[in-house]
Amino acid sequence: MHHSDDPRKVTIALTCYCDDSGSHDQSNTVVIGAILMSKPRFIEFNLAWDKILKEFRLDGIHMKDFARIVMAPEMKKALFITIAKVINRYKEYSFTIGIPQADYRSLFSGDVCRDLMGPYAMAFFSAVILNRDASIQLKNSGRIAYLVDKGNRNHHEQMQAAHAILLQIEKARGERFTGAMASDIDDNNNALQAADVIAWTYHRKLESPDFGEEFLPLLSIFEDKTIGFPHRRSTRYHITFLCPKEAIKLFSSLINNWIVNHGEIPTWQELAAADPFLNKTM
Repeated sequence: MHHSDDPRKVTIALTCYCDDSGSHDQSNTVVIGAILMSKPRFIEFNLAWDKILKEFRLDGIHMKDFARIVMAPEMKKALFITIAKVINRYKEYSFTIGIPQADYRSLFSGDVCRDLMGPYAMAFFSAVILNRDASIQLKNSGRIAYLVDKGNRNHHEQMQAAHAILLQIEKARGERFTGAMASDIDDNNNALQAADVIAWTYHRKLESPDFGEEFLPLLSIFEDKTIGFPHRRSTRYHITFLCPKEAIKLFSSLINNWIVNHGEIPTWQELAAADPFLNKTM
């Protein structure tokens, strides 16, 4: 932890670990779930997560696999109680972002979704903006780095493009909120497994009439918690954002107007150069 020139602000290097849920075409909502931690918190979290895996004899936490894992309901409930406690204890904050697929695909063509920005890329774009606003509110002047689950190659390429243009916008505005972006698979990183838990839980909450009693403890991740540490207490926040259709329309009108005027799908750089909307977004 390092102090900035402003004694009222604290510079904390944070990493935002992101994973998705519901990015397949049959899903009603594409979701990104994320957990943010400083390096010291991540080290403590990592030890605690490894302890969970050892205690419950698991190789990793992959929520989609629990439909196939044979485990007594009371054991599952105990597992998810422990998972939620560990996530809440070590996160700086967490968030979920949902993009309704029907709204998105009614406003964007299939070509735009494939070649420029699908709903998953828009969710990531929104995540970076959310983190910027959170940094301002929480007076954190450090840059936030991103580690995202590799997942679908096309999704990842679109997120890289969105990340690059956001860095460009920040540079033009003299801001430094967004750090580097990297990718990994959740088998290699416990924090990505936690992000998977967060994304899966929110997606299930949105789309499953029967949430499942054994999964109910996971909903406590979405509640603000005051956590006690030695010599201090702090509040762990969760932010939930379900993107309204009006917000998606802002992007679609910008992109669709370009296509009408130029006869082709723009690049992110062309959009940023041609229209001040993106610069106003940040």
